[in-house]
Amino acid sequence: MRAELLSVGTEMLLGQITDTNAAYLARVLADYGVNLFFKQTVGDNTGRIQEAVRLALSRADLVLMTGGLGPTEDDLTVEAVAGALGLPLRSDPAVVAHIRSFFEARRRQAPESVYKQALIPEGARVIPNRRGTAPGVVITPAGATIVIMPGVPAEMKGMVEDFLIPWLRERTGGTVIRSRVLKVTGWGESAVE
Repeated sequence: MRAELLSVGTEMLLGQITDTNAAYLARVLADYGVNLFFKQTVGDNTGRIQEAVRLALSRADLVLMTGGLGPTEDDLTVEAVAGALGLPLRSDPAVVAHIRSFFEARRRQAPESVYKQALIPEGARVIPNRRGTAPGVVITPAGATIVIMPGVPAEMKGMVEDFLIPWLRERTGGTVIRSRVLKVTGWGESAVE
């Protein structure tokens, strides 16, 4: 299996935040023997997200995406991926109910914009979000798999534990990519080599 990571968020391109999600996901993939050959970061722009998805699908069987699932105007990931694949979006009643109960449990009124997160590409599978309102999405176009998860690290890690690790375990048969770290002091890199 060949994987690619695709991080969405202009804040990463501007250096406002560090993409810790990509490092975490790279370690998970190595733990399950999945070859990771490419990582991309793209800003919050529909056309560029679509271009990045098409590129990723041209060279990977598994594309893991994080970011851009929130309720704001610049959260475009699901819409962009659906557009790139030619899939219509449909409101998922279970996600609507989850959002409603999430806000009711906190005795708050859900802003109308938050229900945008319930729009799921036709034929996609929803990954429930135990820690927030934005669900993850799994789409399987033409033999590949795209897994879209929130950019909020705690929410993304929850989906990795609940969905991605069991999914990988089922498909990789216990293969692991191992590496060793050699720590040396007092010598330069070329001398150690």
